[in-house]
Amino acid sequence: MEEKAKTELLTAYASSTGLICRRINGENENLEIVPAGQEEDLSCHFCVHVLRDRLGVSLPCNAVHNYGAAQARRFGGSYVYFCPGGLTHIACVLGGKEKGALVAGPALMVEREDFFQELCEKYKPSKAVAERLRECIWQIKSYSPEQIRHFANLLEAVAFRCSDQGGEADRLYTQTQQQSRIGEFIQSLKSEDQPEQYPVGKEKELQSALAAGNSARAKALLNEILGHILLSAGGDLTAVKARVTELAVLLSRAALEGGADEQDVFELNNTLLAKLAEARTMESLCDGLARALNSFSNYVFEFPALKHADVIHQAVDYMRRHCGEKLSLEIVAQEVYLSASYFSKIFKSELGSSFISYLNMLRIEQSKKLLKIGCLSIAEIATSVGFEDQSYYSKVFRKHTGVTPLEYRKSRGIHCP
Repeated sequence: MEEKAKTELLTAYASSTGLICRRINGENENLEIVPAGQEEDLSCHFCVHVLRDRLGVSLPCNAVHNYGAAQARRFGGSYVYFCPGGLTHIACVLGGKEKGALVAGPALMVEREDFFQELCEKYKPSKAVAERLRECIWQIKSYSPEQIRHFANLLEAVAFRCSDQGGEADRLYTQTQQQSRIGEFIQSLKSEDQPEQYPVGKEKELQSALAAGNSARAKALLNEILGHILLSAGGDLTAVKARVTELAVLLSRAALEGGADEQDVFELNNTLLAKLAEARTMESLCDGLARALNSFSNYVFEFPALKHADVIHQAVDYMRRHCGEKLSLEIVAQEVYLSASYFSKIFKSELGSSFISYLNMLRIEQSKKLLKIGCLSIAEIATSVGFEDQSYYSKVFRKHTGVTPLEYRKSRGIHCP
């Protein structure tokens, strides 16, 4: 597809969804393709003109979107993520000969007033800045989670059209290139009078390169090591599989040393080992390990702080939408694909509050709205926002507000029979 046609397709997506749609090159550089009439929206207006210019908050926008693209590549298809500013975006990687990803957004998936109050509590803006903040927030498109999911599915279709041949061609091309490089190295070894022994030193270099985030050097070293393994194995698939499995473990340890998230590495390693066990050809073994190296490199080079911010935004969004239900740390951790212990750790670190304290705060804020708009009994309100015990609800409410629920209702001029 020609560039003009791709631009028209992105413009059609933007017009249909109300979201800005553009392509990034996936290397933390500037945006490449921008739909006509949206040139001024390359950076999020809200982040640039409010958070940065008015509040002095610097947010790594390009890094955020490259993180979203990396997650989309990791999980396959599209990926919905939250930027550190709290806005929702969608990323979908391009396949075939195309590089980079499509990014659509920003949007709001929470109530505007709640979002405004959260930002005011976090940044303590002056009255003038708060008014500007409110104005910008009310200009951001707001959608339900279901609508965002539909937009994500649509973006996948757009990405496929822009990819020409789709992701399978890209995979086959990469696999062919790798086999070519391995073959060249094997030929160079055969041309030597005395081929060197298995290069243990190369393994150490590979570990160092991966831990340092030097993916290009790591790929070259991996191909050399695989060349030695294939040459010495003499076509014995079982022997190659055993050595490749050892390399997989080595890569996972190097990624951990480089600062990759422990859970991410363990999950990827388990998946990789299962795929290697199922492999039936030398090519699939080498390809699987090379693809794993890319993923491990991404985890080392990925953006841990951005990842945590995204996870916390997703968790809080889920808690806000389901706070009236029976929630637990384990339930929410499962929603964001983390272990309960690790989720608890980063939740406390990012928000400075325990999970239950934050959940209680959300429930109290929801109950305030109910206290102001009708004459439900205190017991009914307590139950509707997730408290099983009215006395505990009143105790928590007083802790957060300094008054009882009944006193709060009367102070707002609501007098119920």
